[in-house]
Amino acid sequence: LFNTTFSPLTEIVDHPSALQSDAAALRRFIPHLLRRGVRIAGRGNWMLSAAHTIDDADRTVEAFAGALEAFREEEGKRA
Repeated sequence: LFNTTFSPLTEIVDHPSALQSDAAALRRFIPHLLRRGVRIAGRGNWMLSAAHTIDDADRTVEAFAGALEAFREEEGKRA
């Protein structure tokens, strides 16, 4: 299980620091992943299992990189 979160902190180490996550930013990020064929849970959770291949993982990493780049561009326009 992996989790994606947006936070002003450099590390999430406990529940209080997790509460500082920016849920609105995550909601804006998720559509960028969906457009690239990657679905994650609304709370930012990712699942990886033995059914996934190395190619699946590689495509997911590439999709994430593209989604993050598009998200950053979009966020820059919001500022």
